[in-house]
Amino acid sequence: ITRGRGRTIGGAVALAEQGEFRQSIRAASKALHLGTAADNDDLKAVAQRDLAIAYSYAGLLDDAERYANAALALQVNDARQVHAPAHKIIGDVAARRGKFAEAEAAYRRSLETASDRFRPLVLVSLANTFVAAGRAAEALVQFDRLPVAAATRLGAYFARSRANALL
Repeated sequence: ITRGRGRTIGGAVALAEQGEFRQSIRAASKALHLGTAADNDDLKAVAQRDLAIAYSYAGLLDDAERYANAALALQVNDARQVHAPAHKIIGDVAARRGKFAEAEAAYRRSLETASDRFRPLVLVSLANTFVAAGRAAEALVQFDRLPVAAATRLGAYFARSRANALL
């Protein structure tokens, strides 16, 4: 759905990745409004996932966690698209709060439903949590589980994360 200035509601995550947090939150909020008006749980869940991502990127952890949990509370047609990212966000929030056991549990829940394309991102996040918790050897095991093509696709994020574990 296109809304003003050529931006799409489905593009909320792309806006967040570009650092356009206000626009991202606005786009996802519009989608949430439309999903609520249409009583469409899939649209509401995707919008809440997008809000969780935007708030997480913006460093607003309480809001990120709240929207991730709200997305998880809804029945959706494709858990890979909603529940896997929502669990990852909960893991990210826990890791940033220094709650490494909670982060690990959330990442493992994310891996249960993650798509093949999303799984490497979750594995690197899990490995980064191991590093932060002083478990670098376990982190290196996670990095070694990634196929070369997935590591290449993650680029500098993978390289920095693995280098951190080696340090």
